[in-house]
Parts: sequence; structure tokens; C-alpha cells
Amino acid sequence: MYIGTPHPFHYENSLAAIKAHKHVLVEKPATCNAAEFRSLLQAAKENNVFIMEAMWTRFLPISSEIKRVAESGSLGNPLVLHADLSVNFDVDSMSFLLLQV
Repeated sequence: MYIGTPHPFHYENSLAAIKAHKHVLVEKPATCNAAEFRSLLQAAKENNVFIMEAMWTRFLPISSEIKRVAESGSLGNPLVLHADLSVNFDVDSMSFLLLQV
């Protein structure tokens, strides 16, 4: 079952689906906090169903390649990582995100 309701309803809708023994794909953010998601994971285990946050980029081949290159050490130790989905976040003005070297 796909859960695409407004964020505050993700937990209750996902839990209802899990209790109905339905596998769940829930839109981001899956829940409003980590405790709610842990609760959904436990409920999914108890009901023998699958639950996953709908993170489509996880399945793009480039995601695996970026992970492989980063973990290989061929680029050295990363100091800063910036990633977005083609949105201009004006990173240069976000000095609080830059690491002090």
C-alpha cells in the first residue's frame, strides 16, 4: 500500500495498513520522528510485512556508484558534501554548513 497522505498522518495510516497485513511504501518523511518510525518497523516485523520510505534516488545506479567511489578512498577524505535534486539552495550563503578546516 502506498501512503501519500499529509505528513502528520503517515504514522497512523502506515500503522493501520501494517495491522491489515499490507506491505507499505510511505512517502517522505515516513514519520514525524524516529520513535514513530521505530514503532512502525516493530509493527511490520510483528505482522510479517515490508515497510519502506519512498526514497526513489536509492535505486538509481548513480547512487551505488557514488557510494562505491566515496568508500574506495580514491578521492581522499571528504571535507564537505553538497547534494541536491536540482534545486538552487544558494549553498554559498549557508556558511553554517561549511566545515572549518
